[in-house]
Amino acid sequence: MHQHDFKVQTSWQGGRNNVGNVQGDILSENISIPASLGGVGIGTNPDEMLVSAASSCYIISLASTLERAKFTDISIEQQSIGTACLNNGKFSMSKIVHHLTLKFQVIK
Repeated sequence: MHQHDFKVQTSWQGGRNNVGNVQGDILSENISIPASLGGVGIGTNPDEMLVSAASSCYIISLASTLERAKFTDISIEQQSIGTACLNNGKFSMSKIVHHLTLKFQVIK
């Protein structure tokens, strides 16, 4: 079994309406609460990052599966939508839906 650790360093100073930073081996991004939720809206936010992670995992897994099944000239376009809910003061991501367009050829 091959194991890999993905390390991310996150920093935040101050209260709710401030700006933090998340940094990985390649990723470096400011983070804050979105303006649409009453925050400062600078950089990305945890919800957008969660939907991005789910979307990228799904599309890469699909491409790998199609390649192993001998499909070629694979082209995938995908839009992912995360639906967040605020219920009784509790914020949650209720669903993430992926809409995709897939083009490929089959090797016979």
